[in-house]
Amino acid sequence: MRKIILSLLVMGSTILHSQSKDSEAKEFESAMNQMTISAMDTFILLHPESELKDKAVQYRDSLALPQEGASYYQFSAYVEKYPNSRFSASIIEKLPDMVDRDLHFQDSFHSTIELLKHFVTLYPTAPNIKKAKKDLELYYARSLSYKFNIEEYKDFRKLFPESRYYYNNKTKKMAKKYDPKESPAATY
Repeated sequence: MRKIILSLLVMGSTILHSQSKDSEAKEFESAMNQMTISAMDTFILLHPESELKDKAVQYRDSLALPQEGASYYQFSAYVEKYPNSRFSASIIEKLPDMVDRDLHFQDSFHSTIELLKHFVTLYPTAPNIKKAKKDLELYYARSLSYKFNIEEYKDFRKLFPESRYYYNNKTKKMAKKYDPKESPAATY
């Protein structure tokens, strides 16, 4: 009697397991037909132990990958959202070149500074980070010399406390000119 009950349990679990695999395969096929990132994410969340999970992750990563001409910010967002993607390592290697490319399209010191600051703070171990930091410091200094901005000056001091532009006489004069009561170069 025990053997019969055990064999029924084993057969029942085998049947349930094969049915769940069939339903997983159908759900995966449905997600593939939808060709959307959210469909793949849903499949991955619903079936974390599935044999099809790796295929779903690879397909989702391919769908989410920004197009070739996308901006630095789009590629950076991809790396932040999918750090374990097979594409993330190569994107991180190319990010400094993307920063250089995107700098040509910037039309003000502020947007240039924001782009470089984003790169420097998120990827401190990236290749050519020293050059990017040096460029950022230079853009900050030029921006402060061009028109004094107290918020940019505070950011500048946080990122570059040892900067050679820090106590620049021109910066002090600009600070006094725009805020005669208080000289940020002397007080912050």
